Amino acid sequence: MGAGTPGLPTRRLRQALRRRRPGGARRLNPARPHTVRELLHTWLDFRWRHRTQIRPRLRSGATVICDRYAYDMATWNLPRLTEQRLLGLLRQFARRPDHTILLDAPPEVVRSRRDELTIAEIRRQQRRLHELIEGLPGALAMDATPSARDIAAAIAARVRACD
Repeated sequence: MGAGTPGLPTRRLRQALRRRRPGGARRLNPARPHTVRELLHTWLDFRWRHRTQIRPRLRSGATVICDRYAYDMATWNLPRLTEQRLLGLLRQFARRPDHTILLDAPPEVVRSRRDELTIAEIRRQQRRLHELIEGLPGALAMDATPSARDIAAAIAARVRACD
């Protein structure tokens, strides 16, 4: 994306706003089940962003890199859907990107970078994401312990090699 073009919305803005609240960041409750309403709202948001922001850029020949995608919903706690059913729905209905790269690091490293979740919850989410990418063609997990610059270079090299 060139200078002056709006970036795609990410979770980082919400996290920054949360940190500005008096008392700092709010602790997340991973045991709290997500509602079907939240699932539909998030799904519609992903679809809207794909239609209005991603698809036009792809049609113009640009490379679009999203740091969040519908596959994030694989980590949600949805009591009405079994884990396998949720993963199956995401594989079936999420628009499949050309490349899916899971940035993976030991739970302790993730916790040191983002202290909103417990080690047990990080492990649960990582397990679900690994199960999801196992069924996706061309998906891979990359080590996220190096510096952000090194990770970005490895991802860029991977995308260039496949195009």
